[in-house]
Amino acid sequence: MDGYGQLWSNRPNFRPKFYDLLLTMALIRTKWDSALKKIIKDEIGKGWNIERQSNKVKLVVRGEDGKQAVTLPISYENLEQSKIFNAVVGIKRLVQKDKTLNLKQAAEIYLDNNDMAVKPKAKKVSSWETIRTDFEKAREGLSASTRNETARRLTRLLGVIDGKKIVSKLSHYDKNLKKNIYANTVIQTFQKPTNGDQLVRKYAEVFFPDMSAGGDGRSRDLDTISSFIEYAVEERKLMPDKWLYNFKRIKKELIGGASTTEIVDVSDIDNTLEVNQYKKPIKPEQLSILLDAMKNDGQHDLYFVTALIGLYGLRLAEIAVLTVRDGDFLCGNFIKRNRNTKKSSKPQFRNIMGLDLPDKIGLASEIKTKFESKLFKFPLSIRTQISKVKEKGTYKDIGQAYYQLLNRYKPWQDLLKTSDGKGLTPYSLRHGWAWRAHKMTDRPMHYREAAGLMGHTPTTHLTHYGSYFDKATQEDSLAKYNQDLKKLKEEMAL
Repeated sequence: MDGYGQLWSNRPNFRPKFYDLLLTMALIRTKWDSALKKIIKDEIGKGWNIERQSNKVKLVVRGEDGKQAVTLPISYENLEQSKIFNAVVGIKRLVQKDKTLNLKQAAEIYLDNNDMAVKPKAKKVSSWETIRTDFEKAREGLSASTRNETARRLTRLLGVIDGKKIVSKLSHYDKNLKKNIYANTVIQTFQKPTNGDQLVRKYAEVFFPDMSAGGDGRSRDLDTISSFIEYAVEERKLMPDKWLYNFKRIKKELIGGASTTEIVDVSDIDNTLEVNQYKKPIKPEQLSILLDAMKNDGQHDLYFVTALIGLYGLRLAEIAVLTVRDGDFLCGNFIKRNRNTKKSSKPQFRNIMGLDLPDKIGLASEIKTKFESKLFKFPLSIRTQISKVKEKGTYKDIGQAYYQLLNRYKPWQDLLKTSDGKGLTPYSLRHGWAWRAHKMTDRPMHYREAAGLMGHTPTTHLTHYGSYFDKATQEDSLAKYNQDLKKLKEEMAL
């Protein structure tokens, strides 16, 4: 006998309508979610469902792209039925309205709009952050752009002090909320610096590869760092002297020499740990499999832009400054200039040349022909960002748009899960061109020629593009050496 029956069994003369009511309520409590699930299925659509997750509502969606799930800050109980149903309806509307949103992003927007977002725990403020607050307050009279740049540099600097490079990946700009929506945050960790010299050198190591050597960007970053450190140590006396360093000596060293040929694309963001401290290239067989998948999936626009970047070794944003002139495939060297090149108003172009894949001979030429004849077009999100370049005054969002497209493509996600694919990024396509130029054949391209075709200095090429190696590459080089040595020995014996 259930608990309610036991309660009233000794009171036959007080038979209960109240007992019936209690029993009904008990049944409601145990069956309400089944009824709600049926309503969700009938009214919202097949594939949408709810589950209990630590007494919270877990929204589960099954579709062609697989399963997605997100836990909502709503209690899994009868009294919350209306709130649960409204949340599911609202989230589905957001997904239908903006196809770029995944379930988690749509849920975050809905919860935020309805004051249901989980409030983050209060962060314990460190002494460095306290100093930063005071430092920025003392400079409130500066222009808005200067304050924003200072804030950006200090965010980077405090991350380096903490042994982290933090990169938030922009998902999209929400017009209704008037703010950027970030999909996730990637953190690259390293050993914390213990003094000022280590700090500024680590900052330069992490962030200066994306900035022109000899340019104003590096100089301004170092000026801000120096001012902040001196404020913390000498003016406020809140930090020990170990954080001071010889600014004048180290500044010239870290800024480097200016070049008239080096271009830095601000969209070239790499969010992963580098193998051997260099960006990992995509291997020919990996790129070939990826292109085949795109072709088979009918992703023709994505196939075209991926082949263009990978076969010609382009920076992601450079797809917006390509042209064919007198049969030559040219790329504009004006995405971002250093202090020497920006003095000239005349656009500069460099020749680019395709490096085919072993199983796709002639594909580079085919892609060039299709580009010239406009038989293919870029994906819509990329075209949109290209159209906004003049308005925004920057090319960086073009590269970001491609990042989003590729990182959402399942075969690419599957590749990243393999042992050989771990550490790859969309920018690995450019590094893959350099790898093929130097490792693919017995007659490697000279590094100066490769540097000219890629649009940077020989020094940059040797430092960031020509120095990658892994175990497979080493073993292959050793095998070729031993083979040549054996051949030489045989010839000497004749």
